[in-house]
Amino acid sequence: MQTEKVKLYEKFLPGLTEDCPDEFVYLAQIFKENVFELMEKKDETQYYVVYMMNDAIESFLVFENAIMIGEYEKENEDIAQGRLDRINNNYILVIRQGDRNSFTIRFSRLRLENNLYQYHNIGHFWVKQDEYLRQINYRLGILQDKYQFLGKKVCNQEELELLPLFEFTPLRNYICVSWEKAEAFRSTDQGIEAFLHLAKEAKDYSMEKWIIRYQKRQSKCLEWILTKMLKTVSHKRVIDLLFNKIDQASRKYSERSFGVMEDQLITNCRGKIKEILKHHNSITFLEEQPFSVGDEFTYTFHLLHWKENWIFRKVQVHSIVLKGSDPVTLENIFDLSLQKYFH
Repeated sequence: MQTEKVKLYEKFLPGLTEDCPDEFVYLAQIFKENVFELMEKKDETQYYVVYMMNDAIESFLVFENAIMIGEYEKENEDIAQGRLDRINNNYILVIRQGDRNSFTIRFSRLRLENNLYQYHNIGHFWVKQDEYLRQINYRLGILQDKYQFLGKKVCNQEELELLPLFEFTPLRNYICVSWEKAEAFRSTDQGIEAFLHLAKEAKDYSMEKWIIRYQKRQSKCLEWILTKMLKTVSHKRVIDLLFNKIDQASRKYSERSFGVMEDQLITNCRGKIKEILKHHNSITFLEEQPFSVGDEFTYTFHLLHWKENWIFRKVQVHSIVLKGSDPVTLENIFDLSLQKYFH
């Protein structure tokens, strides 16, 4: 481990030394951000903490050959602090949860486990209007997050080429979470160049000309014009091309699995939607998934009804939420909701 990293993080994990593997920096970051949450593997020989979780990646730090002395209080919201020691070939991690609780984990190795998943068919609808553009912003955002925290090793080549698009302000203006409303973004040269290349590939010559103007001189007026252009019918080729590129990058990963019965439920519901949508060309669907570990099973299907007038593209979103532990009951709920929507 580099000396600079040790100096930067040793105050968050006392006992951190240069001979510690790089994974211990991730552990120190967890204590720095006060997001330490301990989970246990089923075989009771491994404990792990979440490093990063979003729809594209579930990343964990795994304590191998671990023995815990004491008890982790899951409901304890006090700040967790850690201290690291080394005895022979084992590490000793002492964690204090405020002043009320402490416990110790003895382990032989700390391993980073990254599980990469498809995300192109996942949708979240936190902000109303222009929802489909907000989905693009969201997907580029989660790519940016996993690259920022874990680097190129968790991104394929297609994703690396998509990353600069997150730095194009007219697209970022379609925020996907309400707390970003007050934030100001400024396009980078790389972001403008990436979107210009996209417009050229889509053969959208009008969009290309406006981006070149914006490239020469960024202004609020040009930014506003480009922001509005993105949701117009006349420029949908650019947006559809971007959707396709995100799809291609995402499809290289596997789907999440939630268990045999849950996976079968999802497959059945998808099949029923696809069969109905054969007769409804203006409707598509997205899914909202729980994480593969630690979450109660709640699965949502979002039906997107696309509409176009002579200027703008719009979508109306109808959601079917499945929450519970009985797949038979959940499938019956799904059938009733689907029948009600299409009749």
